[in-house]
Amino acid sequence: MSIELDLPPEDVVYYYRQYLELQNMDELNRIYQQLGATLQYFIDFFKLCRRLNLNVHQVLEALRVGEELPFLKHKIKKLRKEIESLEYNKNTLLNELISIQNQIKLSTLNWS
Repeated sequence: MSIELDLPPEDVVYYYRQYLELQNMDELNRIYQQLGATLQYFIDFFKLCRRLNLNVHQVLEALRVGEELPFLKHKIKKLRKEIESLEYNKNTLLNELISIQNQIKLSTLNWS
């Protein structure tokens, strides 16, 4: 491009950045500069979101939920322990009920 315009490369970059700014794409250029070598990860992420048909709001919500993952993992672990405890208590009570029912049957047989 600079050869065709007979401009030094620095001027071409300057004019290109000015063009992006006029097109309201200057933020995109800043993001590109910030991402540097990690740009491919950003592109992969973008493609994944498109493939999954995620809109911006869904992506933001997923990121917010992602912030809560450590808390949610802890909560799941706690709830699983509570479930185990409740199942144990249920089985214990069921065995007691069966024992009481058997005692009632025995006592009614003895009365007959």
